[in-house]
Amino acid sequence: MARMYIRLIKKVMLRGDIVLGGWSFGGILAVQIAHMLAMENKRLRVSGIILVDSIYSSTPKRVLDMDSQGPMMPGVTQDVKEKVLTSLIRATCLCDEWQPPAWNTTDAKFHGKNVPIPPPVVLVRAKSLVPMVNPNEMCLLDKTRSMPYLGWEDAYEDFIIKVLETCGDHYSIFDTPNVSSITSCMCKALELVKVG
Repeated sequence: MARMYIRLIKKVMLRGDIVLGGWSFGGILAVQIAHMLAMENKRLRVSGIILVDSIYSSTPKRVLDMDSQGPMMPGVTQDVKEKVLTSLIRATCLCDEWQPPAWNTTDAKFHGKNVPIPPPVVLVRAKSLVPMVNPNEMCLLDKTRSMPYLGWEDAYEDFIIKVLETCGDHYSIFDTPNVSSITSCMCKALELVKVG
């Protein structure tokens, strides 16, 4: 999937600095794309990555019962809810299989000339937990919510340069009541990874 995105990016821009970002699974894709572009060592350079409530979990996931463990989706038809939950399960499976690429960070076991240094990474994280159908359950996406970097500290030390918090939960951060908060965070994040 990352290779497909790289092909699409190169149709628009062949050289220069770009900022990559993604929400949820899109953030994992952004990290992978940035690493692949850095390994190419060509004229297209990632100057920064913005992770929008993208979690990293190094622990194996358990099988989900989406009837009791799924997020609440008020106002969503059953047909759409089933499609959303299917997509969530697929993304979870892809995340489970993903191995973080080797970056030359301060704790790196991979120091060497063929291992790229990561660009600055800013994490925009949701303040609230996802409301669940069963209030005694916790959404899989919130299992690293208590960790300052949403689990990325398990993959790399000193990878994320700044954490910004936005209103809402994983699924509601882009909802109308939270637009000003997420917009402010994105503007700050872009300043932090600004080119030049």
